[in-house]
Parts: sequence; structure tokens; C-alpha cells
Amino acid sequence: MFKVYSNKFLKKLFDQNPIITNNKLIGFNNYLTNSRGISSISCKQEGLHPYFITGFSDGESYFYISIYRFNTMKAGWRIKLIFGISLHKKDLPLLNSIQYSLGGNGTIIKHRKDYVQFQVTSIKDLEVLINHFNNFPLITQKKADFELFKQAFEIIRNKEHLIPEGIKKLVAIKDSMNKGLSPQLKAAFLDVKSVKRPLVKSQEIKDPNLLSGFISAEGCFL
Repeated sequence: MFKVYSNKFLKKLFDQNPIITNNKLIGFNNYLTNSRGISSISCKQEGLHPYFITGFSDGESYFYISIYRFNTMKAGWRIKLIFGISLHKKDLPLLNSIQYSLGGNGTIIKHRKDYVQFQVTSIKDLEVLINHFNNFPLITQKKADFELFKQAFEIIRNKEHLIPEGIKKLVAIKDSMNKGLSPQLKAAFLDVKSVKRPLVKSQEIKDPNLLSGFISAEGCFL
């Protein structure tokens, strides 16, 4: 766990690279001043810093390969790639700014009672997203999921997912991501072995905006 105890250091860092989720703003404000004057967030529509988006994604996003039976498909399975960020509805302005900063790609949908979710699913929009993370790399273990997700993207872009061998490649990739395969997929693809999960070698913080983004997602002030 990374801890910082200096109020002076924290104030200087976040004056230059602000935290912008609602709960972190309230917590940071209380921590430094013991006041409760912040009740909402303001995300400027000219866009967020790219490294802020990366840092926030390191903490809050997910990369997912959806594979489910679909009898009308030639290969018998339907594949969907999903990048998502789910937040409480009070942080909807932040999701709007993330979407805006990524060229307006993706959609924002209601997710459960009090949550909203930013999702990117189309091949065209995913290409923009992948270019972003290629240029402004993730640094947590989520980068390994991204690299596997990118492999899956290339398979789908090349339309290999329309044939059985392509489906097997995607299943092998999915098995190394997140929680792996469901019992149903394991039973359906007994002969498929998972691909090797990439190693995350460099975790250098190249820009303070990345740190601010990650703390906005995962930090706490006590």
C-alpha cells in the first residue's frame, strides 16, 4: 500500500493535478480543511488529460470478452468485446468527460439502481480506445488484461471469430482474463488451453496526471 502523510505534498500535487470524483473531492477537502463545502464535481468539456484517463482506468475499468451460445450464428457462438467503467450516478459528469475525451465514442447506460456505466463495444470505437492505451499505457496488472483484450480485438477485426478455430482462440484468451471461463464454457471447450498471461514489467508513473487519475479511482482519505 502506498501512503502519503504530508499535507503540504498532497496539496501541491492535487492543486496541479486535481482529483475529480465526487467522493474523493469531498474526502480530500475534509482531510485538509475539515469543511464540507464540496457537494458536486465539475469536469470541463474541453477534455481530461489522457494520462488521467489511464490512471482512472487502472483503478476502475474492466476489459471483458463476452462469449455465449447464439444458434443463428454460423459458428454457434456470439462474441462481444466490452471495455467499461461503472460509477455511482453522482459521478456521471466524470463519465461524460471521459467519453468526450475519447472522441465521443462509446455509450453511457444506467447500471443497477444508482449506477451508470460507460461502455465501448463497437470495433471502430474500440480501435480508438486501444490506440489511447497504446500511447498512454496502463501500469497495474490490468495492463495484462488489456494486452489479451487487444489480441481478441485483432481476431475479431480479422473476422476469425466467425469460424470455430477463431472461437477457440478467443476462449483461450478469455481463460487468462479476469475470473477465467464459466463452467458452461469450460464444458463446451474441454480441449482449449489458456494462453499465457502477459507479464507487467514496467510500473513507472510517467506523468503525475496518471497518479491523480488512479487516486481518484482507488485512493482514500482518512
